[in-house]
Amino acid sequence: MSWVSIDDGFAQHPKVVKAGPLAMAMQVAALCYCNRNLTDGFIPRAVAYTLLHWGFDLDEKVYSFDIGCGMHGESATCEFVIKSLISAGMWDPDEDGYWIHDYLSHQPSKQTVMAKREEIRKLRSKAGSKGAATRWQNHGPSPSPSPLPNPNPKLERDPDSDARERAREQQPTTRSGNGESKIACPATLELTPAQRGTLETGMIPGWAIDAIRLRFVGKATADQSDLRTLTAWRKSLASAVAGDWNDPNRRPKQDDSGTEAARERLESGIREERAARREQTGPNNLAALDIDGAMRRLGMKTG
Repeated sequence: MSWVSIDDGFAQHPKVVKAGPLAMAMQVAALCYCNRNLTDGFIPRAVAYTLLHWGFDLDEKVYSFDIGCGMHGESATCEFVIKSLISAGMWDPDEDGYWIHDYLSHQPSKQTVMAKREEIRKLRSKAGSKGAATRWQNHGPSPSPSPLPNPNPKLERDPDSDARERAREQQPTTRSGNGESKIACPATLELTPAQRGTLETGMIPGWAIDAIRLRFVGKATADQSDLRTLTAWRKSLASAVAGDWNDPNRRPKQDDSGTEAARERLESGIREERAARREQTGPNNLAALDIDGAMRRLGMKTG
């Protein structure tokens, strides 16, 4: 685990005061991200829009932040706060994202952290070897424990592991240019209500979220060796929605013909997957009902 170094006068620094309290919160979140991922102060553009949640729940109500100047007021957005950080000289824009200004003057570099971790690893290895040698001299070799018999020989493997392997084998795969197999994104991938609410609070309309989701599902793949979970797919989708919406070249339009083509491919994939699951598990299986829900969301008939 790495730690962020913050001066006790951070909140009163002229740049922080100029940028404002929301920018101060995003700066702390950005420092934590860079230290955790050892990026030397770089924040990818898509990640920048997910550093903070721009709404919060209180008493079963969802609140958001507003900014105002005189008689003019509007909702605070991530883009507004990023502009404040750049204007105050706390972030430097880059083609693919942003750099925290003078990051390496106050935080350790990736090279320093990795060297420290390697030093600790060697010390622990040396201490372990020394302890083992001492135990050998004092007590001799430790007896090997007898293996316990399996109370149920028929269950040599975890059933959940077998189920995951079968589900993984049924996922459609493609082959990349270098010959490595790819796993296609699940056809019924959906954001959680909390993820969708966060994006909508960040001023991304629902139709745009749906359009980018269709585009993502139609094109996204992962390496066969990447044991990607549904949660990981959802995080990738949320980052893609934020990144595409804030990129003028990738922001969808309500009459985007590419989205309609992606919708047709997704509808076809959903129908095939639904039919296969019903054939394997029966019409009342929960997985089949979940697919029905995804089809109804797309305005498709489920009969």
